Amino acid sequence: MKNYYALLSFAFALFFSINLTAQDVIWEEDFDGDADGWESVSITPNDTSDWYWEPTGFVGDGAITAQFLDPNLSIDSETAANGAIVYNADFFTTLGDPDNIPSGPPSTYPKYIGELISPSIDLSAVSNAVSLQWTQLYTILNVSPGATFRSSLQWSTDGGLTWSDPVDANEDKDINTVYNGDIQTIPIPDIEGEANVRFKFTFASDFYHWVLDDIKVIEREANNMRTNENFFAIAPNLLTPASQVEEFGFLCDIENIGGQDQTGVVLSITINEDGGGTQVYFDEEEYGTIGVDSIAENVSFGAYTPDGTVTSYSAVYEVSADSADFDPSDNSISWGFAVTDSTFAKEDAPTRSIYPAEDNWNPGDPRSWAYGNFYHIVNGAGYYPNTVSFSIDVSDSDDPDPVGQNVRIRLDKWEDNNADTNADVDERENVALYNYTITGDEEFDEIITAPLTDLFTGYTPELEDDTDYILIIEFIAEDETRVDFGASDDYDYSAMILNSEQIGEPRYAGMLGISADLESEPLSSVGFGGNFVPVVRLNVGDEPLISENNDNTVGVLNNDNLVKLFPNPATDQVQLDIDLVETASTVTLDLLDLQGRTLQTNDLGSLKSLSTNINVSNLPTGTYFVRISTDLGTRVERLVIK
Repeated sequence: MKNYYALLSFAFALFFSINLTAQDVIWEEDFDGDADGWESVSITPNDTSDWYWEPTGFVGDGAITAQFLDPNLSIDSETAANGAIVYNADFFTTLGDPDNIPSGPPSTYPKYIGELISPSIDLSAVSNAVSLQWTQLYTILNVSPGATFRSSLQWSTDGGLTWSDPVDANEDKDINTVYNGDIQTIPIPDIEGEANVRFKFTFASDFYHWVLDDIKVIEREANNMRTNENFFAIAPNLLTPASQVEEFGFLCDIENIGGQDQTGVVLSITINEDGGGTQVYFDEEEYGTIGVDSIAENVSFGAYTPDGTVTSYSAVYEVSADSADFDPSDNSISWGFAVTDSTFAKEDAPTRSIYPAEDNWNPGDPRSWAYGNFYHIVNGAGYYPNTVSFSIDVSDSDDPDPVGQNVRIRLDKWEDNNADTNADVDERENVALYNYTITGDEEFDEIITAPLTDLFTGYTPELEDDTDYILIIEFIAEDETRVDFGASDDYDYSAMILNSEQIGEPRYAGMLGISADLESEPLSSVGFGGNFVPVVRLNVGDEPLISENNDNTVGVLNNDNLVKLFPNPATDQVQLDIDLVETASTVTLDLLDLQGRTLQTNDLGSLKSLSTNINVSNLPTGTYFVRISTDLGTRVERLVIK
């Protein structure tokens, strides 16, 4: 139900058109009285899930829309009174009955793909570049399998025999947000002068609706540059520990979407420290002249190393030219990153669970797979990979039951010897790991933090200077059990990866392996794409969580020796029970934080069994570790304070 409740968290947005300069309308469609020859093609099995003409662009008959939004919801367009064209996935699924509102996970929702294709349009008399503009009512959720975009636009110059690649018709729109009266304008290259032009709108989502009206072909404005939001380089990590900051460069694709060549084009990057807003870096790249419908892409420039202090930064790419820009709202892209005390992360919160398509395995194969993040260690000497934070999700696992099976989290050192950007098995060396046992309650938006230790010694290993590491979640299945991993699609690392390769310091994001036998499967740096990264965070410290120096032990206290903390999570007091196989001559109890720093130490002397209370009322909410060190071995237990 976790994703389903996101349906109820709606935002509303009403948009108005502001014409900065007059633009000639070459052709228009306002759906006056009918669909006027527009063709609906249903790609989904349900033949009733079509685009259809509606007298006012009404969608309030969908049960979710009626119950949680507005039962009278219709498009707010100039000609709404004479009709609009509608795709209403909410109604197709619920038929207007609240009892039909799905209650399971998003994977169980019906998925739709529906195309709306225009009649042929004669633009043979048009000589200037053009754009397509429309007014819409738009609310969306999850993308349908087989589609790249939730809503897309294509065009044809041969009457529909061949089509352009799809472009995202609403790349700037959030899910679960009602956009009404929203005017979209997309430049369409190379259709001026063509006599048999057609347009195709495609809805590809499970919910909710897309209503179109007042579709126009308009003459392109003369001067209009933009930064392309689908390809710009961000920092190698969203979060980087202060001890591990490194130099990185910049890249942002820019495009001339105006009707004339643009001269004196410059792209700049500005970085400000948050809080006081102090500018810490500025650089620019000169492009000279960029032609109509031309993209200046994949240009690396600049170099910046953050200060090694804990803070956050805001960065802005901005394009300018000699001529005043028609629409400056798309001339800049903002992004950010932060330097932390100890945490590496590619994201700041899980946004979804993720799982490979079933055809990645042969029928009957165990559903084993691995997903992790790449982290480069600049300063390894004197620093330790103490803990890992990750998330998994078993809500879609029905049969077989995953409870009791293990997920393995491992930290591998990687050297890409064959320079193929894939982490082959023989290129990786395991340095630390943790085995997590599935309880059945795991959901993607709950973060689990656990210690990392060397497989053989049981100690926290020391990191190495200037070394690449991969922190991986592995589910080594015995059957067709499904286990999802938590992921984020808030940050796209694709341009960062290309930029780092071009400047000779390759950095990657998500690393993915899918195979019944993970022991021989390389990890691909392509992952699920640069816009997906798993929730797998590495916490480093300058003191090891477990080391020979804080006890006289060798190895890990085996499972025959019982150590229990309860309640866990705790608030004020936690009870510790110890029952050892034999009497230990020395027993030390340490309470540590995520960075491995010792907060409390108690020398318990010699004992075989013990039951004692630990006062945790003075500890802030968070994850801690209780370390029991004996001459028989060491055990570390995770403790959550709420």
